[in-house]
Amino acid sequence: MNLRRAGGVLVVAALLSAVAGCTSLGESQSGLSCEAREAIGYQQMEAMAESTTLMGVRHSLERVGACEDTGSPRTVLQATVDEWRTRAVANRYFELYGWVSVDGGLISPDGAYRVSNAASKDEEVSSHLFVTVQFVEVADDP
Repeated sequence: MNLRRAGGVLVVAALLSAVAGCTSLGESQSGLSCEAREAIGYQQMEAMAESTTLMGVRHSLERVGACEDTGSPRTVLQATVDEWRTRAVANRYFELYGWVSVDGGLISPDGAYRVSNAASKDEEVSSHLFVTVQFVEVADDP
């Protein structure tokens, strides 16, 4: 399932208001669909990505969930950054913000998120290089 960021904002707001009266996250998510549980995780992940890590860098975000394929929620946020041409540039940028390199990926300063990145090349324009970055909650990372 791929939801564009703009399309899911109202869904997240509705979900958060629906579960606001619950006493714990486990209780609040017990009756929710897989997609609804993923949507809750996206709000925090997007806020982290845009307010700190990717702030000031031109990027696009895409939600890449697992419910459709596996039936289990897995919140993955993919960012495409045109300003970064290589993985090394992306890694240096994240390290400036306190991310630590571990096992081929990067871990956020608070240990809550893992990021993997891959340099990409636009097939239509051979000189157009960019980097895609995937944010995953560490608890969801296999």
